[in-house]
Amino acid sequence: MSQKKVEGVIIKRSNYAHLEGNPISLTEASRKYDIPIPTLSLWARRGALERLGKRGRRVLVNEADVAYAAAIREAQGEKGRGRGARIFDRQGRPYVSRELRNRATIIPTPDGVVVIGGEST
Repeated sequence: MSQKKVEGVIIKRSNYAHLEGNPISLTEASRKYDIPIPTLSLWARRGALERLGKRGRRVLVNEADVAYAAAIREAQGEKGRGRGARIFDRQGRPYVSRELRNRATIIPTPDGVVVIGGEST
C-alpha cells in the first residue's frame, strides 16, 4: 500500500527582500545562482529582472529578482532548465507548465508559488 507524502515549497518574492536593490551583473549572477548568462539576459529583456543600470559595459540587475527567479527555476526542476523555458507568465506571476500542473498541485500567487506534491511509497 502506498502512502502519499506531501511536500510543500513556498517561494515568495518577499523572501528576497534583503537583496532588494542590490545591483549584480549578469556574469556575477550566473556564477552565484548557476544560471547561464543567455538565460539571465533573456529574462532581463523580457522584464523579469529589473535593470538597475550599467557598470562599464556590464548590465546590472536587481539581485532580489535573480534570487526569486532562480528559486522558481529550481522548483520547476529539469523543466525549468530547458532552452526557452518560461518562469514567469505575462502578468509576472510564476509560470507553471501543464506537465508540472499534472504532476503536482501548484498554486501560483502574485507574491509566490506554492508547490505541493510528490508520491512515495
